[in-house]
Amino acid sequence: MASTAARPAEAAPAFTGERITPAARSEAGRRKIDLGSVIPGPDGVIGLRELAQVKAEAAPVKGVNFEEMRKAIAAAMARSKREIPHYYVSSLMDLSVMAGWLSEQNASRPVPKRLLRSFRS
Repeated sequence: MASTAARPAEAAPAFTGERITPAARSEAGRRKIDLGSVIPGPDGVIGLRELAQVKAEAAPVKGVNFEEMRKAIAAAMARSKREIPHYYVSSLMDLSVMAGWLSEQNASRPVPKRLLRSFRS
């Protein structure tokens, strides 16, 4: 038999007495923004535009040494470039027919309307 007990709702940001759009209230809850610190817009309503101007407080990162992390990443990339075989493939193609067609097309067009610059010198 299915339980009909109500599930507890997620804690919503505290009501500050300001007019707040539902989308802004949801976004503030997601980003953990205190709505009391948000300045309402000229119409007196806090919306997504006003929330976009608020920088969310970033949780401090503890125990991470970014300088050491960068060094480790650089060492791994250098090692992979040195030890893993890399192959570079290139091809030569005769584009003289294409360059001739492009020159013909661009000859009748003003400079701003040209397809590409001419490849012929």
